[in-house]
Amino acid sequence: MLFAYGSLINDEILMSLLGRRLTKTTVTLINYKRVKVAGEEYPAIRPNQGSIVEGILISGLSSDDIRCLDHYEGDCYERIPVTVVTADNKQQHCETYIFKPEYYDMLSNEDWCNEEFRNHHMQQFLSRL
Repeated sequence: MLFAYGSLINDEILMSLLGRRLTKTTVTLINYKRVKVAGEEYPAIRPNQGSIVEGILISGLSSDDIRCLDHYEGDCYERIPVTVVTADNKQQHCETYIFKPEYYDMLSNEDWCNEEFRNHHMQQFLSRL
């Protein structure tokens, strides 16, 4: 299972990358903060005590899917194990992509908003996939 918090929460992007719809559940990641990558339309997360990140838990991913997503995320991200909290307050172990600490200087302090991404950047973003 994979916790997604940025572009991958959008069905259009998952469909473009993986060619099918997957099971998604709304969850929360605690003690992380989501911010924009400076000069980009996508976000990253980094540890931040007391912050929360709303996102989705994607299940049904194959090893080929994970390899595809690893490639999509690129060198600035690494996939790590995390624990998210479900709507019924249960903990679920999964993985997520976190920005590598050596690239933190590329992060802004500006919050990332999926609505803004969808309204202003989605079509251009999809055209690059």
